[in-house]
Amino acid sequence: MKRSTFDNIIGFLQGIFWAFLLIGAWITFHIVSIFGLPLAVFFTFLFIFFALIALLLLESMRINRLKADEVFKQTKLLESIEQSLNTES
Repeated sequence: MKRSTFDNIIGFLQGIFWAFLLIGAWITFHIVSIFGLPLAVFFTFLFIFFALIALLLLESMRINRLKADEVFKQTKLLESIEQSLNTES
């Protein structure tokens, strides 16, 4: 199946964000751990939460694009059906 440039870019950005999430969570934990374990865990979860929101936004962009492509295909199909019905009558 051929993927569009948009799908390739979104897939690439999702991979970058997963790497950013993993490495950033580790770095956040280690930097904030000097202030205590509970604070480090809190800030790490906060960082993970915002990174997952960014990933969900990327995924919603991909899903909306797929939905728009499907609606475009259905519209073309309905127009061809309407045109064939108009030529028959």
